[in-house]
Amino acid sequence: MAAASFAGLALLFCSCTTATPRPELKGAWRAEVYDLADGSQHPVSGQIIFTDSDWTVLYFVTQDGQAQRASGEGGSYQLESAGRLVFHHLFNLSFGKDLPGLPASPLRMQIQGDAGIAEPCRYELSQDQLRLFFPSGNTMSFRRSSR
Repeated sequence: MAAASFAGLALLFCSCTTATPRPELKGAWRAEVYDLADGSQHPVSGQIIFTDSDWTVLYFVTQDGQAQRASGEGGSYQLESAGRLVFHHLFNLSFGKDLPGLPASPLRMQIQGDAGIAEPCRYELSQDQLRLFFPSGNTMSFRRSSR
C-alpha cells in the first residue's frame, strides 16, 4: 500500500513539474499588425511592455515603411481572468494622418488622474504571440521580444 502511495505521489510530482507552463503576459512584445473593425489592416512597428502591474506602449502605424501615425500610452493594468484585462490609461501622446479606417488625429497629450481611464479588453496569449481585442472592435497583434 505504501509503495502504491509513493508511486502515486511520484507520478503527481512529475506531471506537475513537467507540465507545459502557462504563457506569461509580463515582458516585452513587438507590435506587428493592427486590424481594424472595418476590415482595414495596417502594419505597425513598436512594442508594448508589461511589468507586474504597469504597461507602456509605443507604436507607429506605417504605410510603405513610413510612420503615418504614432501613439505612446501607459499606465497600470489588472488581470481580471484568463483572457481578460483592464488597461488604466494614465498617459497618452498621439498624432496621426488619415488612413483607411483611421481618421486624422490632431496632436494629443494627456495626463489622467491616479485612476486613469479604464479600458477592458480581451486578449489571447501563446508562448510567443499576443493579440489584444479592444472595445472598439480593433485588434493588435504582437510577438514576444523578451521576458
